[in-house]
Amino acid sequence: MSTRPTPSGYADIEEWILQQLYEQPKVNHMTHTLFQHLEHVMQTEPSSEDMVNQLRAVSGLPPLGAEEKVKEKKLAYADVQYAVETLIESGWAKGDRNSSMDGVYYTDLKLIPKGEAAAIRAKRKRAEGAEAMVALSERLAAAEKRTADSEQPEN
Repeated sequence: MSTRPTPSGYADIEEWILQQLYEQPKVNHMTHTLFQHLEHVMQTEPSSEDMVNQLRAVSGLPPLGAEEKVKEKKLAYADVQYAVETLIESGWAKGDRNSSMDGVYYTDLKLIPKGEAAAIRAKRKRAEGAEAMVALSERLAAAEKRTADSEQPEN
């Protein structure tokens, strides 16, 4: 399990960045702006504890107690820089390397063809996963309805 936080619906930060670069090819993506955008995205998502409690509710379990808190992972700038460097090292992206007092960062990040192919594969995989979740939800709803119907007294 990764020690870095992961945006909902994505395998890791690298996949999220791939999607950003793919969906917005004309934007001058930089390590700094990707960090700010991802930080905002993650702040608007439900907390890990909320998500665990939603899953527990679907399973018929009570919510977590006060002593069972879920530790939230906080996004760090270094997490995004590491992900950008991983994409460059993997040959999926390129950018202009710069430095400041805080260290190296990248500007003008772009996907190269290998990265575009990876972004398309990841996008299709997320879509297939979303379709599977919808189908599962529909099956669960149908099963709950059958259970509720079978518990109704006959007239």
